[in-house]
Amino acid sequence: MSSYKGDSYIMSDLNLDLLKFESHLKTNDFIENTLSNGFLPLITKPTRVTHASCTLIDNILSNSCNNTLESGVILNSISDHFPIFHVSSQTQKTEKPKTFISRDITSEKIIQFNAMLNTNNWGNVLNELNPQISFENFHEVFDCAFNLHFPIKEVKFNKNIHKIEGFMTGGLMISRRKKLELGTIYSKNKTPENNIAYTTYRDIYNKAIKDAKKIFYREQLNQNKENLRKTWQTLRQVISKSNDKTSCIDEIIVNDTSYSNNHDISNKFNTYFTSIADEIASQINPSPLNPCDFIPDTDSVFKLREINIHVLFNLVKKMENKKSSDMFGLSNCLLKQIINSIAVPLVHIINQSIKTGQIPSQLKIAKVLPIFKYSNSSKMDKCNPGNYRPISLLPIFSKLLEKIVSEQLTRYLEFNQIIYEHQYGFQAKKSTLHPMIHLLNYLGQAKNENLITIGVFCDLAKCFDTISHTILLKKL
Repeated sequence: MSSYKGDSYIMSDLNLDLLKFESHLKTNDFIENTLSNGFLPLITKPTRVTHASCTLIDNILSNSCNNTLESGVILNSISDHFPIFHVSSQTQKTEKPKTFISRDITSEKIIQFNAMLNTNNWGNVLNELNPQISFENFHEVFDCAFNLHFPIKEVKFNKNIHKIEGFMTGGLMISRRKKLELGTIYSKNKTPENNIAYTTYRDIYNKAIKDAKKIFYREQLNQNKENLRKTWQTLRQVISKSNDKTSCIDEIIVNDTSYSNNHDISNKFNTYFTSIADEIASQINPSPLNPCDFIPDTDSVFKLREINIHVLFNLVKKMENKKSSDMFGLSNCLLKQIINSIAVPLVHIINQSIKTGQIPSQLKIAKVLPIFKYSNSSKMDKCNPGNYRPISLLPIFSKLLEKIVSEQLTRYLEFNQIIYEHQYGFQAKKSTLHPMIHLLNYLGQAKNENLITIGVFCDLAKCFDTISHTILLKKL
């Protein structure tokens, strides 16, 4: 390790008390051997302290020539050895946000919010036939009442109040504070009584944490046993594996120019996501075939139908109980509790949108998150906008209109048997397992008949974005 050109670090529980290097022969030999090879012990304070002794047996050895090294001992009773740390000059200190934006949504405020919405007669919404103006009138009243009852406020993060993990209950957070208090008392006054009080409470607390984790994750897995994506999310939480790929965009490079300002990065991503599909589509050779020749003949004609209030109620009822907010602060969970108060104006807006074919501009706004595609990659890969895919977070009111159109169109396609029988994607009661079974059956049949099978697998770049709208409208 001494011959290695870079800095080397050795971290170990040495079982040699370096405080006794002058009186203990083997410890003295170890120190001399360490120094002769260019390594220096970075920890100089005791790392294990009892009411009868103190020893320095945990250490970090380094051959770094950096004069700005910072090392030390953390006074914490997490175990009978104090934790030790080392900070090199190459370590980038990232400041965690000390505050976060939140809305105080309580049952009492939801009742008040509903009461205020019910007092409005929505005349300027119901009498307006233009869906754009009708939604503007609705949103003006709704947004004003929403911000009045659930104002945005900046909250200072407190780990003793705001839980990070889902399994942490209010009782466990109180118990954690009690454990830390007993640990502080013991570290200041290491008597046998304080030791027994702390270790006994710590063991009970640790057992309670383990039991709470088991119950929480068991319930999560049972709730999502039919949802593979959420099952994997839960498993990642269990093994403490982060799946956040959006928090490390510090720099992007476009046309050999580097951008690190947040505003510039957002604009460059926006330009890339809105232009890349047209660039790829322009490179696709036009086909001489008429796409309508591949569409089966049918006498039926699809037409969007207006909905009634019961259709909207059923649609909202089937939505997941998510507490995550859209860009306007509204969540599925809150919508379910206020839908009775706003169902009439919403049904009118949706029906006018269906009649006129116009969608209010506010429902076309989306918050776009660039998600990095790969788990293991270099810094240069993360600087390339082409290695990110956009995820759009739509307003919840927009999702209502989208689901209504989707349900009617899907019902029409299935009833008239227009969809190809082996179309497995985006189909209810079908999954990735079905095309695998279909392929295996095909291969097995070919093998039984002594036939040769050739497979062609295509990966289309931006396949959804490059779809020809002209052809799509003809098919519809």
